[in-house]
Amino acid sequence: VNDIAIRWGFGFGLNSDEFECPSDESAHWGGAGGSVLIADRRSRTSFGYAMNFMWPGFGDDPRTDPMRLAFNDIVRKM
Repeated sequence: VNDIAIRWGFGFGLNSDEFECPSDESAHWGGAGGSVLIADRRSRTSFGYAMNFMWPGFGDDPRTDPMRLAFNDIVRKM
């Protein structure tokens, strides 16, 4: 539907090359406008971002990706 490659779990996305998460025990999902949620079972941490201004289109939101990648780096160092 949205033409984005996602490795699927039961109702959520899993770690993949297309959407990198902190570990293979992570799950993620995103929404319209750039919102995102990542939960990492291994480190027992999560990250969520919801904005107050929608980004047009899907994927590669310049506001979301730097925070998501920083979360991944922090969790991997734990």
